[in-house]
Amino acid sequence: MKRTLFFLSIFAVLFSCQNGTKGDAEITADEIREHIAFLASDSLKGRKPGTPEAHIAANYIAEKFKEYGLKPLNDNGLQKFKVVTKLRLGEKNALQFKDAPVQVKSNFIPFSFTANTELEAPVVFAGYGLDFEKDGKQWHDYNDLDVQKKWILILRADPEIDSLKSPFVQFSRDRNKVLLAEDKGVAGVLIVNGVKFSKAI
Repeated sequence: MKRTLFFLSIFAVLFSCQNGTKGDAEITADEIREHIAFLASDSLKGRKPGTPEAHIAANYIAEKFKEYGLKPLNDNGLQKFKVVTKLRLGEKNALQFKDAPVQVKSNFIPFSFTANTELEAPVVFAGYGLDFEKDGKQWHDYNDLDVQKKWILILRADPEIDSLKSPFVQFSRDRNKVLLAEDKGVAGVLIVNGVKFSKAI
């Protein structure tokens, strides 16, 4: 489902702020508190994209920008664009290993960013699907692996799943791993929980 939204032009903020504002240049804590209180109020119901409340919030900010002397871009400071707000499984989602099919929702579930396509290819195990060097720590799951145009099977999370301060954290999100795999020439990614992750949850 796609909906047309209105969003503030960020460029108006970035460029116009350099030119100063009208009136009192000092931003007070009370002003900030007032804006936050309105935008985070229960009446705006979380400002979900495409809802009337999101439009109210966008128009509120646009009007405040004008009051502060910023010059609006686009359509009076607002910009229309489309965003996907809902996804549903297609009828033909399927996964099969040789002669052993698995059931969608029961044995696997496609990610929301899965391509609408088909792939038949060998599967290569690629550990946690990580490849980085940071703060004296390094991890290279792709070394010596031929993953070009193949499926890879990787473990969710990272080797230090119990530590929120681990350098692994910023690299361990599913989407980050998939984007890295795409850069490596991988054709498809299978992500499994693994024993360690399953015990943690």
